[in-house]
Amino acid sequence: MMKTKLFCTDLDDTLLRKDKSIPEDNIKAIREMTEAGHLFAIVTGRSINGGRMVFDQLGIGTHNCYLASFHGNVLYDLEAEKILLSNGMDQDFTIRLLKECKKAGIYAQTYTTESVLIPEDCETSRKFLAITKERYELIGDYERLRNLTLPKVIVIDNDHPERLPVFQKEFMPVEEGRANSFFSCPQYLEYCDYGYDKGVGLTNLARVLGVDIADVVAVGDERNDTPMIRVAGTGCAMINGHDEAKDAADYITEKDNENSGVAEVIKKFIL
Repeated sequence: MMKTKLFCTDLDDTLLRKDKSIPEDNIKAIREMTEAGHLFAIVTGRSINGGRMVFDQLGIGTHNCYLASFHGNVLYDLEAEKILLSNGMDQDFTIRLLKECKKAGIYAQTYTTESVLIPEDCETSRKFLAITKERYELIGDYERLRNLTLPKVIVIDNDHPERLPVFQKEFMPVEEGRANSFFSCPQYLEYCDYGYDKGVGLTNLARVLGVDIADVVAVGDERNDTPMIRVAGTGCAMINGHDEAKDAADYITEKDNENSGVAEVIKKFIL
């Protein structure tokens, strides 16, 4: 009897090319895998809507397919169109973080499970929304955030990303024990609830689906992918990935994200 495996992949610079398209070999391998009865999950910092937009490009149907959005804080069954688990940040901490970013002159936004909450209509927000096509709302009064589930905050500096590590370090005493911060790329500093990251999200998804962690295969490229690469039974890093991801991996692909590195992993460890 075939043992069901769960395959988890990051999006940018892993499943996706630089131009955000998906190599045909990746699509073919994912289709073959799910049709064979294995489970597929996109594990991403993006929202449910953002992850779904990428998933729809696969054109493979939704059976056996899931999203672990907001770095694993929200788990979503694509076939049932149902949230399986939802976790949010401490609202007091989130409000303070957003206010400190504003004071420092650095753009920051938060999310609900359904939309982006932007502080203002500005060049950074317009650029972000033009790329992601996300639903959005203006935050308005910060106090309204106290009644919402807020899965993450993203701090963005496209022009001077060197300011972000400085801000992260200065804000660390406030963050300690209340949130996790990490970089998903040099321009994006992200915050999630304390104790949550892609590794925790992957572990929770495997538990919900009844899959042994030893039967989970995960692949990613960036520093924020490192926790899921470490925790998976077989953790893989893209050849084009960050050294931190590669150091955590059991296997490093021969092909990069432009040339179907995800298909390479599926063929080697799933099919």
